[in-house]
Amino acid sequence: MQENNPQIAKNIINRLKKSLKVETDTRLSEILNIKPNTISSWKKRNTLDYSKIIDKCVELNIDLNLIFSENLTNFEQETFTPIVSKDLIYQYTSGKLMDSLEVLPTMKFPYLKNKESIAFQIDKSLIDARFNKDCFAICEKTSLNNIIDNDIVIVISNKLGFFVTKIKPSLGDTEKFIISIDNGLPFNKKISIATKDIDELWKVTGILSFV
Repeated sequence: MQENNPQIAKNIINRLKKSLKVETDTRLSEILNIKPNTISSWKKRNTLDYSKIIDKCVELNIDLNLIFSENLTNFEQETFTPIVSKDLIYQYTSGKLMDSLEVLPTMKFPYLKNKESIAFQIDKSLIDARFNKDCFAICEKTSLNNIIDNDIVIVISNKLGFFVTKIKPSLGDTEKFIISIDNGLPFNKKISIATKDIDELWKVTGILSFV
């Protein structure tokens, strides 16, 4: 997000305060767990710690579009992407969150082509071992037939868990696939997973990260 508008930081701060029902920067700084003068600095420099703000919005189920979008006029007809924070990934993977997806915070990502999309908060090192910060993996639903070499996907298996991985068919068994886990070691860990145990498959089409 680029601050072309010199007022964008101030506008986001004001919308965040309104959503949180707080009136002062001091109270907002307490909620965000930052120093009281940090918000004044953000306004002066027209910069923000987007990671802190997004994490707090996700934690409190605040619609990110209400905070970050300057113009919501045409959004009513648009498709929004639910965001699954780290603390909810286990519930999502186990299928316990399916009946309450509508309560998750959402955001509009205009470049997504697939109406079935989702964003998972993950450790960026799962995709690139050089980084160890959290990020949001923006994903579109896909199938095993549509995966090509070097695609990064998120495999959801109620039985085996949540994997950020590359996936390819097993050479010895047509009913199984091999998922590769990059653990930063010279030899990546490889796990065999049966097709029937893959409950959802999401292709990572973008990364939202804040350094």
